[in-house]
Amino acid sequence: MDAAPTIPDDLRHAAVLEATAFAAERLLLASDWREAADEVLERMARAAGVSRAYVIENHVDEQGRRVGTMRHEWCAPGVGSLLSVPSLSAAPWDDGFSRWAALHARGEAVVSTTADLPETERAELEAHGVRSIAEHPIFVGDEWWGAIGFDDCERERTWSSELDALRAAATVIGAAVTRQRVEQDRHRAEQRWRRVIEHIPAVTYTDVVCAPGDVRMGFVSPQIRTVLGYEPERFIADPSFWFTLIDPEDLARLEASGAMNESEVSTFDDVYRMRAADGSYRWIHDTSTPVFREDGTLDHFLGFAIDITAEMHAQEHLRQAEERYRLLVERTPAITYSEAIVEVYEPGAVISYLSPQIEAALGYPMEAWERPGFWLQVIHPDDREAVMAESARTNTTGEPYRQEYRMIAHDGEVIWFDDESVIVHDAHGDSLYWQGVMMDVTERKRTEEELRQAQERFRTLVEHIPAIVYAEPIEYDPGLLYMSPQVERVLGWTAEEWQAQAGFWLDHLHPDDRPRVAELNATSNTTKLPFTTDYRMQHKQGHYVWIHDEAVVVVDPDGTPLFWQGVLLDVTPQKEAQRGLAEAEQRHRALIEHIPAVVYRESPEGDPEKFYISPQVLDMFGYTPDEWTWGPGFWRRGIHPEDQPLVYEVDDRSNETKEAYSIDYRFRHADGHWVWVHDEATFVPEPDDEGFWQGFLVDITERKQAEDQVREAEIKFRTIVEQNQAIFYTQEIDPDDPSISLTTYIAPGNTELIGYTLEDIKNDPSLWRSIIHPDDRERVLSADAESNTNDEERFSMEYRMIAKDGRIVWVQDEARLVLLPGKPPCWQGFLLDVTERKEAQAQLERALAVEREATKQLRSLDEMKNTFLQAVSHDLRTPLAAILGLAIT
Repeated sequence: MDAAPTIPDDLRHAAVLEATAFAAERLLLASDWREAADEVLERMARAAGVSRAYVIENHVDEQGRRVGTMRHEWCAPGVGSLLSVPSLSAAPWDDGFSRWAALHARGEAVVSTTADLPETERAELEAHGVRSIAEHPIFVGDEWWGAIGFDDCERERTWSSELDALRAAATVIGAAVTRQRVEQDRHRAEQRWRRVIEHIPAVTYTDVVCAPGDVRMGFVSPQIRTVLGYEPERFIADPSFWFTLIDPEDLARLEASGAMNESEVSTFDDVYRMRAADGSYRWIHDTSTPVFREDGTLDHFLGFAIDITAEMHAQEHLRQAEERYRLLVERTPAITYSEAIVEVYEPGAVISYLSPQIEAALGYPMEAWERPGFWLQVIHPDDREAVMAESARTNTTGEPYRQEYRMIAHDGEVIWFDDESVIVHDAHGDSLYWQGVMMDVTERKRTEEELRQAQERFRTLVEHIPAIVYAEPIEYDPGLLYMSPQVERVLGWTAEEWQAQAGFWLDHLHPDDRPRVAELNATSNTTKLPFTTDYRMQHKQGHYVWIHDEAVVVVDPDGTPLFWQGVLLDVTPQKEAQRGLAEAEQRHRALIEHIPAVVYRESPEGDPEKFYISPQVLDMFGYTPDEWTWGPGFWRRGIHPEDQPLVYEVDDRSNETKEAYSIDYRFRHADGHWVWVHDEATFVPEPDDEGFWQGFLVDITERKQAEDQVREAEIKFRTIVEQNQAIFYTQEIDPDDPSISLTTYIAPGNTELIGYTLEDIKNDPSLWRSIIHPDDRERVLSADAESNTNDEERFSMEYRMIAKDGRIVWVQDEARLVLLPGKPPCWQGFLLDVTERKEAQAQLERALAVEREATKQLRSLDEMKNTFLQAVSHDLRTPLAAILGLAIT
């Protein structure tokens, strides 16, 4: 059930007064009050903020019991109607509500919360969800006719101005019923009069002139028994009896007017009261007409006496009701007026009645409005012509008049009025007069203007924000669809193209998204819950655009849905970014779960629900992620006892300061051996959360073992370096002059070679350049500069150096360029003493020179030998050939 909106007391009081004035106007101006009852109940109920308003009419059933039937009802949305409830149709008041009947019969209201009522009364109200009730009796004359009431099904409340509204409404309904009855009685009286004319159904009598001044009743019809309860003969027997029954006040009035003068022969027509046989007084309408003889003398009076007691009582009730209505009208904030109906509307027409609120509204005295044409004079000049035209038109057609126009107040202020009037008809449908109401709507007009300006600003805002704003009726109608101009920029379609096709939206959704979105749309249309989703929509150029669509139902103050208000955002960049993020996340997860490290995330409080550890933990430590996550104190228990104090201290301090930490320690593997790990984590703060630690564990067991091996190798290397006959050194390239190398380190080993120490080198990094032998210096320094600037990786050269004691030492200089990340390049090399080798080489060269000279001499001797042998061979070959020939033969 929709809850009635909570309204401040001052606003509710004003709303109740307005609704009461509306009820008085509608009920008393309607030809049949029942036709306006439902509208009046709704207006009053909404103003009072109640769940139900109703009218109950009393009547008598076949058993003679007084029963009540709910004739009219208005219910707030979600509140069940009681009109069709059998127990409330012809329900005897004595069945559980006899106390209410007694109170109402005395003119008292029933005002209570349901919880405070007796059990016999409470059950019926609780069954219908009523928590508070206010019910006031309606009287027609002295008769208890029925009741009007309010139900509140939302809360227990204390009634205030609503009771005055109920009381006023009950009075107005009573007056309306009375007026309707009067109208009905008048109609019946007219019908009776017609029958009198035709059948003389009234008291018919004749007054016979017996002698001058002697007039006696000659005939009285039998209807006199019904009217006064006396037999006709009594009036004939006693000529004065009729007059003794007339009320003394009325008799004195008649005698004073001369109507009782027996010499008066004119028509008599008057109303007076007569005492009936039961002692009550009856109102008599007495009409008599003189009947003359042919000679012109008076023969008798023919009269008709009609009992109009009911009519007179009704008129009295109507007078009282009109008086109450006048008081009510003159105390409401509206201005009520009556204006005569004329054949041709004239601007100088005078208002026949004008409620005094006009003086407070415009400041003119009441007598000013009596001047012909004054009304038109105070109408704003810009509105005068339109008011005259509409007034003339409705005067001709008889249609209700409604117009808003401005009037100039006495102080010059411009006041806006909403003027409505209708023609009031009598029971026969004949027009009687114009009845109108004027409401000061200046504030509303000012609000409307502010609203128009706000709407203009809103439209400007809507049509310039980077989104498509739309409004769609609850029952979809393309002609009533609003799309902001951005639709063309985002999707290429104009708003007119969108509106021209009923199924445009669904038809242009991506086929893969259409079934899902159509189902969501149908669900939202049924439930009226907010609609939110993302989908792809086809651009006019054919490609698809990702759209984020959000819409809510806009309702009126009563909770009735009016239309869908939504916004379409182009989220294509976000979707592409999300896709990229998802791919990156997938890559990241794949990277996380395949790198040779264990990645973890945990909250400062160690909440297992927020803990994550990558699957590599199984390979590294032999434990599953679940064992690590849900085992209380698992991590701390697994740390090597010798490492626990330091690790615990670092962990506690980091949790307190949120500073990043990095530490190495040993952790027990599932099979019992110890694994060296490097644990490093950083605290990541979150705006709306406690933040978390993001870290990783790396198995550094092999590194630790390698470090041990490196330490052993370093010791061995240091021993070798420091005890080696070579001089190991480091040179850095001068950043100011890359062609120059500066010696920054020499091993403390064989410093006797050149006599200079490490301190000498540190004090003068360019010392090396100065102790190169002058004959070799240019050659060596050129080679050094060339290797520095040409990115050569190796330097090798032999040259002489002058020792500190002046000795000349030959060295072999061997170096390699070392490139380390984040550090400038440097040369790592050694100087080896090759003086003896150089001297041996010199001696060898001298020996080789002697050898070459000896060889040259031997070559000359060999050539001489060859020449000799050739000569000898020639000389011997001739005789030997002859000897060989002889031997053969």
